[in-house]
Amino acid sequence: MLTNLLLGLGTMTLCLLLLSLLLVLDLRYYQANDARIRSDSFTSKMIVLNGVMVILVLGNLAQVAIWALLFLFLGEFEAFGEAFSHSGVNFSTLGYGDIVMSEAHR
Repeated sequence: MLTNLLLGLGTMTLCLLLLSLLLVLDLRYYQANDARIRSDSFTSKMIVLNGVMVILVLGNLAQVAIWALLFLFLGEFEAFGEAFSHSGVNFSTLGYGDIVMSEAHR
């Protein structure tokens, strides 16, 4: 139990550091496109905001991948795709239950 807790906390810390980095990148991207944001063009504003959102979505996918790698490391899954799918379902809080981890790591 303690091992699972420590691995989980370490993984969460890594994901939070990643999100912090992406937030800084988002802010820099937004500031670099200040002229587009201040323009009267709806399209220009949407391009910048969609760029911000793409960076954040990629961050979410990276977090799912980080958790999937942990599950592979723990031997819960044999293939990355299965681990990524399980991680994504739980990350989105859907929790289908079609793929269940072993008692040792639930």
